[in-house]
Amino acid sequence: MSTRHVCMTAIAGLFVALGAAAQSIRITEVMANPSIAQGGQRGGEFVELFNLSEDPVDLTGWSIGDRDTADEIVTWREGDVAEVPGLGFAIIFDPDMTDGYAIEDETVVWLRPRNAAIGNGLAVRDPLRLMDAAGVVVDTFSPPAPARGGVSFERKDFIAEDTETNWRLTRDPLGVTLGRLSSPDDDPVEEPPTPTIVGLVVINELLYHPKPDAPEWLELRSMADADGLLVGWTLSDSLGQPVAIPTAQLSAGGYAVLTGNAADFRHAHPSLPDGATVVEMPLPSLNDGGDALTLKTAEGTVVDEMSYGALRPDAGRSLERRDVEGDSDRMDNWLLSVDVAGSTPGGANSVIHSTGADPIIQASSESFVIDAGQVEFRYEAAMTARVTLLVLSGSGVLVRTLLDDAPNGGRHAVVWDGHDDDEEAVEPGIYVAQLLAVTDDRPVAASAAVVVEEE
Repeated sequence: MSTRHVCMTAIAGLFVALGAAAQSIRITEVMANPSIAQGGQRGGEFVELFNLSEDPVDLTGWSIGDRDTADEIVTWREGDVAEVPGLGFAIIFDPDMTDGYAIEDETVVWLRPRNAAIGNGLAVRDPLRLMDAAGVVVDTFSPPAPARGGVSFERKDFIAEDTETNWRLTRDPLGVTLGRLSSPDDDPVEEPPTPTIVGLVVINELLYHPKPDAPEWLELRSMADADGLLVGWTLSDSLGQPVAIPTAQLSAGGYAVLTGNAADFRHAHPSLPDGATVVEMPLPSLNDGGDALTLKTAEGTVVDEMSYGALRPDAGRSLERRDVEGDSDRMDNWLLSVDVAGSTPGGANSVIHSTGADPIIQASSESFVIDAGQVEFRYEAAMTARVTLLVLSGSGVLVRTLLDDAPNGGRHAVVWDGHDDDEEAVEPGIYVAQLLAVTDDRPVAASAAVVVEEE
């Protein structure tokens, strides 16, 4: 028998022992100060209810209010029934709630205020009143302290009356226990420590040109030496519109993959390493023609940012970071994956060992001036390899295609005169030659940099 079932049975027994005069619906959890990832400001506010009896309770005509106002409770979707099952949960979400929370229990009833926010928008120390259809106050919430960002208040004892001592900040690492029993009371300390915020995180890999029916994704890697949480972080593209990253745990040195569809991602990557975290969220558009990505903390601090150009990878081949300590925004620090699967989500990148004393591509000089010089990109590949050689700007824009899936295996030197594919002279700056050599469907990638100087 499950622990949840035992606890529910015990609650039911205690409630019956109290007699018919006891009200069966309790306010059991309140989020008054959600993080950005949970919806931010008002959109992530919620009130959780629990039915102490074994019989369903119809909430039609009931209302919820703070010290300022009250509003009728209705079902989240029109046509549903506002009935809380016996020993079941219901959640009153703010009408502006999007997708900041995940609830696995399908029996949880989704509710909302009919016309406005919960109350008038919950302040960090707002009390609450739950009233039945006759206007009788059924239960109340008395916060013991100001609400902490991203952490809900939970009722310690569902049976006991509403007092400040019967409420605490949740101990759950995600900051909420939506649709679940409150976190265990096995710690004598009332206030949990602030969740660890992972500060040393890099953008490590991205797949912006997936195979058909597979989703785009982006991989983060922790460089910290301790486990921690991403709380309230955001990801934005070149348009600058931030997308909230749901609260997620990231182990020391571990990986988190952000994707728009976790089920499709796992289907496309069945060999995902154990321990990898997969976070489902609406990703910014990862444009095939190039884009820029910025990772920020809840306070708006930039943690990492990178850009990429139109590398034209095969469908399902990712872009991997070569050196986690190198500059994220240098294109010579990014290479197309050479893994046989086309990518390495949740594990070590395939190109991190591509730098060595004898790289397979070198530039004949560190710099040159257009019309007064040129550069040779000298490479060595298997004799049967098909070779693609691209020149990218420092920001990742494709400027020149020198070889395109050509049967050019062996040792070769390819000249670049500093002009783009339209025969226009490029601007002074750093340029990167990226080589992809494919033999028997096994790719090898490498890069070399050169500076185009002003005349």
